[in-house]
Amino acid sequence: MYSTWCYTLPVKRALKTKAFARWCALSDTTLCRVAREIEREEYEADLGKDFSPAQEDAAKELAGACEKLTSTALQRALDTGILKEICNDQPAAPQR
Repeated sequence: MYSTWCYTLPVKRALKTKAFARWCALSDTTLCRVAREIEREEYEADLGKDFSPAQEDAAKELAGACEKLTSTALQRALDTGILKEICNDQPAAPQR
């Protein structure tokens, strides 16, 4: 008897919104590197100079909404250009 098992591992994907892409001067390569550093908790940040409290709250709310997207909704957002995936060919940071 043969059995096929399908394993699904959580995959962390790095995405950027169309609006963010318009004003962000960093390349996707740099954004990817930064995203992976954040995953590994190897970063220092002072958002006080760059983001107002309202902008920081909006970014957190958007991140939370993205986490709740179904795979179909996420793919639709990618297909329509609302979201763009970065780090496509770079593995996620190892989990601690």
